[in-house]
Amino acid sequence: KTIIALAVIAKRRQPTLVLVHTKELLYQWVERARTFLGVEAGMIGDGNFSLAPITIAIVNSARNRLAELPAHFGQLCVDECHRVPASLFTEVVSAFDCRYLLGLSATAFRRDGLTKLIYMSLGDRAFKVESHDLHESGAILKPEYIQRATEFRYVYRGNYQALMKSLTTNAARNQLIVEDILKERGASPGTILVVSDRVKHCEELAALLKKHDCPSALLTGKLPAEQRTDLVESIRQGEVKVLISTVQLIGEGFDCPDLATLFLTTPIKFTGRLLQVVGRVLRPAHGKQARVYDYVDPVGVLSSSAQSRWLTFQKD
Repeated sequence: KTIIALAVIAKRRQPTLVLVHTKELLYQWVERARTFLGVEAGMIGDGNFSLAPITIAIVNSARNRLAELPAHFGQLCVDECHRVPASLFTEVVSAFDCRYLLGLSATAFRRDGLTKLIYMSLGDRAFKVESHDLHESGAILKPEYIQRATEFRYVYRGNYQALMKSLTTNAARNQLIVEDILKERGASPGTILVVSDRVKHCEELAALLKKHDCPSALLTGKLPAEQRTDLVESIRQGEVKVLISTVQLIGEGFDCPDLATLFLTTPIKFTGRLLQVVGRVLRPAHGKQARVYDYVDPVGVLSSSAQSRWLTFQKD
């Protein structure tokens, strides 16, 4: 997406402001502009303020300068544009009266019924790249999808949070996950990514792996932002073989081609979030085979969720 957008920016030759929502994406865009266009982009956010023909801005920081920014730009580019219906993005985007608007998203839909607001803000979809075209061109890998049946049992009475607590603290299920990780670690040269939507679950899996002399790195909200950049570099240097992360932090903007195998240890119900997380292991790298382990639990609501994920993988 970033490379396509940079090509459009270069062709249109308009001063462009790119809106992102995290510091990680801010610096990724600056690096890509330097690599593919040979220019130093301006930056707004994380203590920076500089304008250039291409300027990257964290949306919160852009909002603080809405009185001065719109006059400088003829094109507004919104990364992860499925976020536009959120009030912060809506406020910033609506303040610009640019000649060109460009939205980018791998998942341009929402589960809250506000999908139409994306197009109301940015215009109709101009182009969609189909996943099979990306596979055939080598832009992304097609993963091997592995479903693993568990023996987790639970009488579900409508309290999903209670179900998730029981699921993530189930010793037998966690042991199955750890055994699969250890086997994959011995067979795969790439870095393993383990995701859960519970911080305590991430910490428990890390502790279990440590008992088997398998060190891992933890990526949760407790890790300061500046240390996340160091963590990515450690992965690229081959120093991290197992990364355990919350779904929220790994979903968008975490760009590391060395991630090869994904373990989905808690169910992801929303297709958009699933595609974002799976996308972390689809970046091509020499000799890499992407794999996704998905755990199927014999509880009605969880089995239904697993079936939805299976259908998503069959489609893509």
